Amino acid sequence: MSSYYCVHQHPIPIVTLRYLLWRARLQALAPGVLPGQDGLVDLRDPQQRDTLAAKLFNEALSSDRNAQYAWLGEVASRLGVDWENILRSRLFHLMNAAEVTDIARRGFDVQLHTHRHRTPRDKSAFCREVIENRRILEELTGRPATHFCYPSGDVDPIFLPWLRELEVETATTTRVGGLARAEHDPLLLPRYTDTMGQSEVWFESWLSGAGAIFSRRAPERA
Repeated sequence: MSSYYCVHQHPIPIVTLRYLLWRARLQALAPGVLPGQDGLVDLRDPQQRDTLAAKLFNEALSSDRNAQYAWLGEVASRLGVDWENILRSRLFHLMNAAEVTDIARRGFDVQLHTHRHRTPRDKSAFCREVIENRRILEELTGRPATHFCYPSGDVDPIFLPWLRELEVETATTTRVGGLARAEHDPLLLPRYTDTMGQSEVWFESWLSGAGAIFSRRAPERA
């Protein structure tokens, strides 16, 4: 779990922005409808939505956090989306500190994902991300945080010695490589990613190990 948005209870900006554009997906926006939008955008086209989200978000990054949230509220208003309801429902918030402590008490294991969901290539910046993440999670859970998941699956060989120096025992990628085996580097473990698009049966097959076998055989059956 990334810890910044756990401590600072705000909606995650880029995820929220993409949702707002998706909610307005039946609209075609004339130039200037949104702050920073300088051309016609058809929100029915997913590629145009993604391009617009990236452009607007990059511009919003130049402002401070409070200004970003005010800007998101303005975007929601111009698109006709109920911003106050999004905030009330905490639709794009992470768990807060009390909730993390509660699930840890109930047996869930909460582990490392960097503080701000970033993987800088500078060693000191990368280590600060992990150290701050660890400090907060261990305070909340009362348990050691020694296992890591690469944010957005961003894996670089330069991270491995840094993680070892930080005494991280395992690190999980987003690479689909079947089940973890003895020959795997413990800092480059494969992962099955569960999503809403996966059936419960398929998820259970991966828990049993059968899913990895079926995945390897699938191309042969096609």
